[in-house]
Amino acid sequence: PRNLTHIWVVVAIFFYILAFKPLGYFLSSGLFVFALIVLFSSFEKLPIKAVIAAVITGVAYLMFQQLFGVRLPTPWG
Repeated sequence: PRNLTHIWVVVAIFFYILAFKPLGYFLSSGLFVFALIVLFSSFEKLPIKAVIAAVITGVAYLMFQQLFGVRLPTPWG
């Protein structure tokens, strides 16, 4: 069977764009990174992958906020 990973990546990007403003940076980006990690690996060790996604999201937040001075949306305003 054909590998449809590329289509799932496009679907994930679409939902990430839709969720970014209402859910804020942390939740939408964390879910997006987690989805990409799972798409390109397997459904094993999901808690570890969730921690990795959280770390990547946190590091990216610090880079944008502190290094670049970009304010990212949050669900609380």
